[in-house]
Amino acid sequence: ILHNSSALVIFLFMPAYAVSELGLSIADVTIAGTVAALLTIAANTLGGHIADRVGFKTAMLWSGSLTMLISYPCFVLLVSSADLLSLMWVQTTLGIVSAPFCVVNLAFKAQLFPADVRGTCLSVNNSLSTLLFVGLSSVLVTWMLHIGISLAPAHYLTVTAALSILGLLFIRKDMLHVIRSNTG
Repeated sequence: ILHNSSALVIFLFMPAYAVSELGLSIADVTIAGTVAALLTIAANTLGGHIADRVGFKTAMLWSGSLTMLISYPCFVLLVSSADLLSLMWVQTTLGIVSAPFCVVNLAFKAQLFPADVRGTCLSVNNSLSTLLFVGLSSVLVTWMLHIGISLAPAHYLTVTAALSILGLLFIRKDMLHVIRSNTG
């Protein structure tokens, strides 16, 4: 869930939110988004390195927990001082903090399914997650903004991070399947 919701909120929803709700210019939104995306791409490598050292689940739990804890303060900062630097800082910070979760998400989930059904199960899992937590989220967050909840994106990101952490906590080591390469 967090993989999809963080990408949606940080990089897809944030530009419209910053322009329509915070009054930032399209030029500022474009600059902030580009800088945040480039730094988040770089952080993906670090996220993979961290996961290799501490394990996928541990890296995802830390990343998800940090995302959950800083989402609200980040958006409070952004709303209180809506400018290019605040937007860039918030997008970059959230992108970097969520990177370890997002970068190992598919590799970790692949271990949940036996090889003979792995492709089918992953595609169903990803399709449902995208439908529910990306497709419907714009409507939900926009509605929340419409009824006066100015920190709606923060609430959404916090809840989806919490749901992701909860799901991870239910996964035991004996539930994982070893992935073997057929390349010899």
